[in-house]
Amino acid sequence: MSAISKMARMSPGHVYHYFDSKEAIIEAIVDRDLQQFYTLANGLQNVDYMLDCMVAQLDVDDALRVTSCNPLMMLEMTAEASRNERIAAKLRQSDQLLRQRLQLLFFGPQAVDEQERLQQEARVDVMCMLFEGMMIRGVTNPATRREPLRMVLKQTIGQLLQGNEEHLQL
Repeated sequence: MSAISKMARMSPGHVYHYFDSKEAIIEAIVDRDLQQFYTLANGLQNVDYMLDCMVAQLDVDDALRVTSCNPLMMLEMTAEASRNERIAAKLRQSDQLLRQRLQLLFFGPQAVDEQERLQQEARVDVMCMLFEGMMIRGVTNPATRREPLRMVLKQTIGQLLQGNEEHLQL
């Protein structure tokens, strides 16, 4: 609540004037973040933009500037989900929608066999892990050198999305 209050620039009591519970506040944040992701999603077809978004997760100020997402808030919500099933269900629902959007974005709507669909889902999961892992690295190693990281990420993303150049600007 202190992080939410600080971000909203109001006291915890004042925040509760607008929401019934902490769960309602977190659900509203998750919904807002998902809508912001949908706004940003088409830009993810450009690998350089995707790299900017990933690397921005290392620093809260950069993340807010580039993606309007607060990595520390996401980490707090994830921690809360480990204790609160209602929040966990909301995060899982949001994650499922996000992964579906990324799969459509990266691989298109074409019908594929079951094996290929599973491969695509796994590739999208790895992309999500890269984004989420950058948030943790920003906390555990804020001095991560950005440029060497960008080079390795670009190679990794290229391998993950290999054969899907029609959907991406590599």
